[in-house]
Amino acid sequence: MTAGLETVSFDAVPEPDNAAREQAIARQAMLTKPTGALGRLEDVSVWLAGVQGRCPPLPPKRIRVVIFAGDHGVAAAGVSDRKSTRLNSSH
Repeated sequence: MTAGLETVSFDAVPEPDNAAREQAIARQAMLTKPTGALGRLEDVSVWLAGVQGRCPPLPPKRIRVVIFAGDHGVAAAGVSDRKSTRLNSSH
C-alpha cells in the first residue's frame, strides 16, 4: 500500500432486477416534476432500484465517490472540442 492511500474493496454488484427498474421508470413518470428535471439523478435512481431489486430503492449506507479524469494529450492533438487543461502543456 502506498503511504497515505487507503485500499477500499466493494462487494460484487448483482445483475439489475429488470422488474424493479421498470417500476422505477414508471414511478419517475408519475412524480410531479417535468420529465428529466432531475437529470442524471433519475438514471441513478433507476439503476439503484434495479441493483437493490426494489422500488423505491433504499438510501445507500456507504457512499463513496471516485473521480477519474485525464487528457492524455488528446486536446493538444487537435481532435477534441475541449481545450487542454494540462498544467504543463510542454509534454
